[in-house]
Amino acid sequence: MIEFHAILWMFDDSFQYIESAYSREEPYVMLSETYTDAKDKEQYEEITWNHGLSKVFQGLLHNNMQIIDFEEHDYSPYNLFDNMSEDNGKFRITGMENLIPLLFSIVAEKK
Repeated sequence: MIEFHAILWMFDDSFQYIESAYSREEPYVMLSETYTDAKDKEQYEEITWNHGLSKVFQGLLHNNMQIIDFEEHDYSPYNLFDNMSEDNGKFRITGMENLIPLLFSIVAEKK
């Protein structure tokens, strides 16, 4: 499983300050557009939830899964935000390079 890190959704759109809790119960509702190379970039309403890593781990562990590997990554394979810079296909938030994780990956298997 590879997912965007919960820390990303704590910040305002320009990554200047923290505006949300690390893990929260209420959803985020926002206008988004696809991050793919689609020609039609129409906006749509997106509803997402932010779950801290402990909820992800507990969900796996409480369902009889064993964690085999866990990594945090300081880049995204996609240009998600307006203020990202690219280095060899890895996108990082400009001015925050190597400071915060953007992705995490978990390998788990049934016990």
